[in-house]
Amino acid sequence: MNRNRYLYLIFIIIVVVLLSACAGGGVATQSWPGLTVDVESGTAYLAYKTHVYAVNLDNGTQKWRFPVEPDNKITFFAPPALTEDGQLIVGSYDKVLYSLNPENGQQNWTFDGSQDIYIAGPLVNGERIYAPSSDSNLYVLDYDGELLWTFGTEFEQWATPSIEGDTLYLPSMDHVIYALDARSGDLLWTSEDLGGALAGTPPFEEQSALYIGTLNSEMVALNNQNGEILWRIPTEAWVWSGPALDKDVLYFGDMTGTFYSIDAKSGSNIWQPYKVGSEKKQGITGTPLLTEDTIYFGSESGVFTALNSDGGSKRWSKTFDGKLFQGPLAADDLILLAPADSDPVLIALDYEGNQKWAFVPQK
Repeated sequence: MNRNRYLYLIFIIIVVVLLSACAGGGVATQSWPGLTVDVESGTAYLAYKTHVYAVNLDNGTQKWRFPVEPDNKITFFAPPALTEDGQLIVGSYDKVLYSLNPENGQQNWTFDGSQDIYIAGPLVNGERIYAPSSDSNLYVLDYDGELLWTFGTEFEQWATPSIEGDTLYLPSMDHVIYALDARSGDLLWTSEDLGGALAGTPPFEEQSALYIGTLNSEMVALNNQNGEILWRIPTEAWVWSGPALDKDVLYFGDMTGTFYSIDAKSGSNIWQPYKVGSEKKQGITGTPLLTEDTIYFGSESGVFTALNSDGGSKRWSKTFDGKLFQGPLAADDLILLAPADSDPVLIALDYEGNQKWAFVPQK
């Protein structure tokens, strides 16, 4: 076994212990919240610990939760996904993919073909559900939960894939991005080894480039037609999340709390990287939220920051209890935050940082 693979296995052991302590003794002790918003129905869907919650966007009250009673064998981590025909798809640490009715939380069907936990959220596109699993397989289902095909990689799949037309881009912890035919699963191309595990969803420019951060402390741009590297730049530390792409600018953070604004064509800095602070555990693990003139992102320390996109100066920041692993999401005039290890598991702010409501689950 070469040195890189050995170090990777050590990394996997450490992180899996942290993320899936639920595997020991049947008690769920570690989980990150996964959040999805449906503005049309006025609902936020939060997958966290032993429940999926449906929360009213108007006032932060609970509409339903699944399961109704806690089951320590079921723990949720990743954001759910909504289908076009009205299903909510969510993966669990019990190795099961659930289809729920988003109106009342009733279970429609389950898929139990995975041999390991779901860390990444599913992607729904074109009447297909793409569910990456920690057993190193991508499971592709139809809307009835029937398996259509699978695609296996060398190591775990911890990132939600992205799709452009008929091409699916699948990052893997084996340091590689795979481009697949989204209908058949045929392999179109494979990138070279990018030097580090890939845990974030890659955004893309149509018929141009694909962008991925690595746990080798780099941001890499690839030709999305053949996987050739266009440029790569070093970062201060691991890049865990997928970057946000706005026109020709990439925005993302790393695990030191350094936030970057990068020219997507050249990889050069547009403005000086912003530091959240000098304390430990400032890591930025979520994809930032972009508006017309402001960038919003959270950090592991609970600091939520708003920067001016023109120049990167700070507009404001607020500190919350809990860890802001999940990136913020927009819901009309609200910004939603889902802190981990906090009593309010969902917080709604306006765009100036004023709290509008907070959701605390019922015991």
